[in-house]
Amino acid sequence: MYIYDTTGVKLKKVATIAGAPSTRYYGCLFEYDNNKALVFMHTDEGIVNVSHTGGLAYTYEYHLKDHLGKLRAIAESGNNIPTQLNDYYPFGMLSKSSTTGSTTNKYLYNGKDMQDELDLEWYDYGARFYDSQIGRWNVLDVFADEYYEHSPYSFVANNPIKYTDPDGNIITDSNGNIVVTTTGQQITTDSVQLPPVIHDDGTSTVYSLNRTYNVVYIFADNGTPIQALQYVRGTQITEGHDQNGNLTSFKSGSIDNNVFDVVADCHGYTITQNKLWIDNPQVELLLANDGYSAQADEDDASAIIFRDQDGKVVHSSGRNEDGTYTSNAGVQKTQFNVDLCQAGGSFITGQAGNTGFIKKNESNCIMNVNLGTVNENGVRTITDQKEIEQFLNMLKGN
Repeated sequence: MYIYDTTGVKLKKVATIAGAPSTRYYGCLFEYDNNKALVFMHTDEGIVNVSHTGGLAYTYEYHLKDHLGKLRAIAESGNNIPTQLNDYYPFGMLSKSSTTGSTTNKYLYNGKDMQDELDLEWYDYGARFYDSQIGRWNVLDVFADEYYEHSPYSFVANNPIKYTDPDGNIITDSNGNIVVTTTGQQITTDSVQLPPVIHDDGTSTVYSLNRTYNVVYIFADNGTPIQALQYVRGTQITEGHDQNGNLTSFKSGSIDNNVFDVVADCHGYTITQNKLWIDNPQVELLLANDGYSAQADEDDASAIIFRDQDGKVVHSSGRNEDGTYTSNAGVQKTQFNVDLCQAGGSFITGQAGNTGFIKKNESNCIMNVNLGTVNENGVRTITDQKEIEQFLNMLKGN
């Protein structure tokens, strides 16, 4: 038996093992046993096992995974040999597994938790369970109408070598680069004049910015295209004025990245790690198709969405592990490690109608794709029309 909260987050699992009931409690990165004693802490590198026998003791496991997130080996602190080795058939069934030492880890194929209490060996992907023995889900795909050429029970379009289905975020390649396809269109913004910077002596500096972006598409993990803007170039005009407002200097050149952030807006920073610009209307598409869930508790959130009084998205900020926020306000320089009030600004002091905490359910959906070119910002751009068609066919599993 599984118990979930209203947003679909698993809270508890109850099973009968050898005639005795066994309960596992889940709390974000922590897992608890029958007695609600902490037994697991999940980290970016693996798991911390907690033992309560003869006093409190910790064992650190380092999980070595391949490019699709499959656990291949565990290195345990204080042990110079691997404590778990795993080999898989393409669709995830174990072909060979060996365990030594104290590890009880069951997070295996794609890093998912194997449910073996009933000897079914299903993997829990959050939204549904996957049977690696037959390479099929046990319930319908809610996005089956997007892929009518495939069975609604098929796993990763029957191509587990190229794809994973982590129930996560926008699609990346196996090196973590965000995959985008171009449209052949560009947008040049109107000149934006920023509020003057007033200096102590009464003089002022006024900045004006012109920017050009390529219109591109990123893709949610279910294949939904999301329009984004990829920065191409920009011009910065810097004017100096005396105490009376008279022009004293004029300079035109490229945008100073030490003063302004023009590559990404707030949503681009929150969702694409400062790699692309994402306008407000596109955020609703991402929230609907990209594996995000609402969080009642701020401590469980990875970001916050700000809405106006009509409920429309107007701003977002990413939440850091230490509870601070990263705030990017348009072209202004990004602020790091600020509190919630600073991150929200006017949107949290009365002008906005709603705020909502959200959480990324899993890591990015990964595709083994080598098309296009990768820039220094970590974006794989596919421009050639034939390569775009090839990528879209890959996305559909053709």
